[in-house]
Amino acid sequence: MSPPSRDKQFASPSEFLEEIRLAFAVKGADVDLTENEMHRLTNEDMMRLGIPPPDPRDPYGLVIENLVERVSAGFQSRYQVDPREGCAFGALEHPSVNARCFRSSNGLYAIVIQDGLMNLLHKRTKLLTAALDPSTVVYCNRKPTEELTSQELREWAHELGEIYRVTGVTKGAMVKLKSDASASATHLLTMCEAFVLGHEIGHMVAGHMQDDSLLVADEVVPWLHFLPENAQHKFEFEADDYGFSAMEVSVSSTPKPLLLAALLSIFTTMSLIGMGYQQSETHPGWWQRVQRAVARHFSLETAELIRRWIDERDEQAGIAALDTAH
Repeated sequence: MSPPSRDKQFASPSEFLEEIRLAFAVKGADVDLTENEMHRLTNEDMMRLGIPPPDPRDPYGLVIENLVERVSAGFQSRYQVDPREGCAFGALEHPSVNARCFRSSNGLYAIVIQDGLMNLLHKRTKLLTAALDPSTVVYCNRKPTEELTSQELREWAHELGEIYRVTGVTKGAMVKLKSDASASATHLLTMCEAFVLGHEIGHMVAGHMQDDSLLVADEVVPWLHFLPENAQHKFEFEADDYGFSAMEVSVSSTPKPLLLAALLSIFTTMSLIGMGYQQSETHPGWWQRVQRAVARHFSLETAELIRRWIDERDEQAGIAALDTAH
């Protein structure tokens, strides 16, 4: 069967999404993201809480569905727009895509987030949470929990990104946390996921993709077109504002320091998987995007402390930044 042409008209966003998922599935991305003991412990917890286990054919489908509902409610309240009108959302299992908004020739949209990116955010968030207090770890796939240190947990979180960037697979250290720490990690993770989703929605609702001349063909599925990431400073900065807004509404009554931690977590994760540090004429670097977002949504004082934390490795400046994030 020949692939659809760029000019194919889709009857609905859901039809467009299913065609996208089929096209990438045909290309083959057989990635095993499970680990037996961690899988068993997680399933036990879910059964105890009465939560149905994820569908192995679409493990992040329900997560994205719930996230879309939460973020869409916030967009309706703040911007009087429902992102679900004219757009379908779903998970995708293919290492060539992290998160992307596609536009069909007849003006329909589909936003996909790669399973591997979701898994990377999940595992990295838990490792960083564990690094704050290693005693909250009840299981680790690498060594006895009583031997864990904050330094190695941070190093393992960094390693996850390096492995993902090279292989497209999320493998490495994994931890299971005590309930309170797990709840904190879940809040942080939800905000990171919401930023990714809100950023892609931002490109759509801001009209960045309405000009066909700005779109490029996907390398794996050439009949699909999208706005290349970081193509224009203005577009990326605007989409970041929508991403931050999505973070704010994703978890009710979120303290500002936690919003700052989530913002830094998502951008440092993106830096690990290939987003450049320095800006170019056409591409804003991740550090420029962080600086702008912190100065815009927190304060210039907080932005300067974050600069010292990242550029000068000043850990005390990082701690002070959280204190100023009000």
